[in-house]
Order: sequence, then C-alpha cells, then structure tokens
Amino acid sequence: MTEHRNFNGMDLHQPFIYGVDSKLPATPSRGDAYFAYDTQRLYVCSSQGVWSFASFSSKSGESFKVDANGIISMPKQSSVKVYLTSSFAVSSAISTIIEWDTVDWDTQNEYSLVTHSFVPKKDGKYLSICNAHLALTAGDYVYLDLYVNGTIKQYSRHDFDSGNIQGNKNISVQDLKAGDILYMKYINNQNSDTIYGHANGRYSSWSIHKLM
Repeated sequence: MTEHRNFNGMDLHQPFIYGVDSKLPATPSRGDAYFAYDTQRLYVCSSQGVWSFASFSSKSGESFKVDANGIISMPKQSSVKVYLTSSFAVSSAISTIIEWDTVDWDTQNEYSLVTHSFVPKKDGKYLSICNAHLALTAGDYVYLDLYVNGTIKQYSRHDFDSGNIQGNKNISVQDLKAGDILYMKYINNQNSDTIYGHANGRYSSWSIHKLM
C-alpha cells in the first residue's frame, strides 16, 4: 500500500507547509506552498527555487493578487477611459451624445467608438467620471448628463462666469446590470458651443471603473 506521504502532486496534492514568515524555506521546489500565519502571507513556487505571492484566477481568466503590503491588484477589473483628441461642436439647445474619439484603455472591451457608449459585462457598482473643457459665452449655461438605458441618472450644470474657457464635471456611482447602456450627453441653453479636445486627452475625458 502506498502511504499518503508518497503520493506526488499530480496524484493527490502538493505538500503544504506552514509556519512563521521568518522560517520560509530558502529553496522551494516547484509546486510548493507556504502559509506564514504570523503575517498571513501565502507563498507559492511556480518557478523552481523561487517564491512568489499567491495570485488567484478562475476558469474565465479573472484574477487578483495581494502583495506583501496588502495591496490588491485586479488587472482585469472593468475600467475604461476615453477622451477627445479633436474639438467637438455642439449645436444650440440640442441634447447631443458626446462622440469620444480615442480609447486610452478598456480592460474588458466594453466601450464602443461607434455608438459612443459603455456596456458593462458584469453587474456591480461603477464609478463614472466625466470632464468637459468648454468654450462658452456670456449668458450660457450647460448640462453634462450621464444616461443609462436612455434615462438621465446624473446631471451637472455649469453657468458661465468669466472668461471664454470653462469646465464642467459629472461624477457619480451607479448600480449597473450587465448589458446596461451608458453614454454622456451635452446640452446648452443658447449658442453653439465647443467641447475641447487635446492630443493626450487632458482637456475632455470620460472614465468608468467597477468598484465592486
């Protein structure tokens, strides 16, 4: 009869060692794991002789990692940033979808440059941050509106104060379902306005990040 301790990792499981962090073995074998109960760190060896902190992934490829300082990395968490490289003209008193022309990043491919909308793949709480750099004239007031499935969920008004260049921000947290359609619209009370673009996106942009 083969004793339990004689099975290898493919037959049963790899040896799991635990102890204090200072007793971490210096030369692990590939497949070893060590739990330091005093620091609550889990070490794994995926390359012969080298420890690394454990990371976890599902069959779908989603993953997260906790480093030695307790910082969690979620490289595939939903996050997107789009911006204008060219200035965008808006007609007087017409609610207009902002046509962001450049994607800075999009970890889950949830933004469309065709429809200028964000469609989440997972339910959750999402942070939306939009900034518009505007050219206004005296007497203007403008709205920067976040729409979800055709309904305004958050609006932000800015009234002309002084100078030609103004700024308007729209920031909110939304409870979204997979398949919801989000976009930003702009409307003013008079005149034709301009939302400024810039080559590196520093004037006008929209970013969305899944929080939980």
